[in-house]
Order: sequence, then C-alpha cells, then structure tokens
Amino acid sequence: MITEKKIKEIKSLLQNGVPEGEMKLELQEEGFTEEDIKEAFKPKPYDMRSWFLFFGIVVSCFGVYTIMNNHGFLPLILGLSLLWRYYSLDLKLKRGIEQKQKSPHE
Repeated sequence: MITEKKIKEIKSLLQNGVPEGEMKLELQEEGFTEEDIKEAFKPKPYDMRSWFLFFGIVVSCFGVYTIMNNHGFLPLILGLSLLWRYYSLDLKLKRGIEQKQKSPHE
C-alpha cells in the first residue's frame, strides 16, 4: 500500500524533472505492486464545470439576443445544452461525494 506522503514525494520529483519510467522502476525495486504504482501516477481529474457554466450563460444570452432580432435559435439551444452539461456534471460530483461519505471502508 502506497502512502499519501510517498505519492506527494513522487509528484514532487516528477515536477523537478525526474523521468516517469525511472521512477516506476525505482518503485518496483522498492517492492511496490503495479496497482500501487498506477495509483501514484494517476492523472489529475480536471473540473470543467466552471467553463460550462460561464460559456453556457454567455452563449444563452447571445441566443436570446439572436431570437429577439429574428436571426435564429441555434445559439440559445447551444447555450442551454452547455448549462445542462454543467448541471449534470454537478449532480454527478455531488452523488460521488455522497457515496464516498456513505462507504466507511475507503
């Protein structure tokens, strides 16, 4: 089992320019399993919700403007779909947090 301290140390070394392959070999020599190594090199999940919210609002406002000037409704549909994507990602994140709180073994 790899500790959080060791993961932070690995990320620090990677930021300082140590090659990833070299780090993986060193961890194997230290006796860590493949699962532990994969956990240490897991990519950071990016949160795009703020971008969906911002562009959803901007494009929706532009869509309302285009409808008021009889130029079409496509921008409004695009803006509303971006806002829907924001909402669905927000729900998914909240459900994931609730599930983590309910499962005490993790």
